[in-house]
Amino acid sequence: MNTKSNKRKLIDAIIGVASIFILWEILPYIFDIEEKILPPFHAVFMSFVKNSHVISVNIMDTLFAISIAFLISISITFIFAILMEEIKWIENIFLYPTIVLQNIPKVALVPLLIIWCGYGMWPKVVMGILVAFFPIFENFRNGLSNNASKLRSTLSVLSPSSRLLLLIKVKIPEAVPNIIIGLKIGITYSVIGVIVGEISHPSSGLGNLITLSNNEFNNNFLFASILAASLLGLVLYGVVSLLAFRFLKRYEKVIS
Repeated sequence: MNTKSNKRKLIDAIIGVASIFILWEILPYIFDIEEKILPPFHAVFMSFVKNSHVISVNIMDTLFAISIAFLISISITFIFAILMEEIKWIENIFLYPTIVLQNIPKVALVPLLIIWCGYGMWPKVVMGILVAFFPIFENFRNGLSNNASKLRSTLSVLSPSSRLLLLIKVKIPEAVPNIIIGLKIGITYSVIGVIVGEISHPSSGLGNLITLSNNEFNNNFLFASILAASLLGLVLYGVVSLLAFRFLKRYEKVIS
């Protein structure tokens, strides 16, 4: 039953993506939109194929930066969320500054990131971390907090060693659904953050191609680069979702 359901979801997803490409192809003709404003899909696809080598090389640069940003985001947020849950004065001090940091326009930080991190890969990696941090953190923290509310009376009488055991055996496992939601959102935010960093500080990657094609008024290649970035985000979201699905199946067998 699950296999049939998954196949149906995959077919529906393919139909949805194909519908977007079909609409993209026909809308310029229906509304008589000039190609320099919105090129039809076939022209963008031909540019994608023609420049496939350049795009593939830059995709690898972007993918490498996204992977580092995503993994660092996970590490920082998990530690930070656990500390906030277990040590309340840390939550009281750092929660609102964290929210303030989330609301800072990230593009405004690019000049500072270049000063602090230098030229090269790290400014865009740090940008990816800053953008992806909050959704992962907030989902993990909410998962722990919602669980903690049910166990508050128990926690008040337990020793510190028992609280650690309770965190590992009860709180974190029960927060798994929230963690997975945060990771699925976080991977897409990592893509956005890294590519914004590449656009703001072009050196390599898909953001660099977007900037170059825009400067050269090459709309077909511009849209091809944007298409590559979108497909990369879609693939990474699918990979995280698949890994999460397989993990949940094993997790349910363990706890059942």
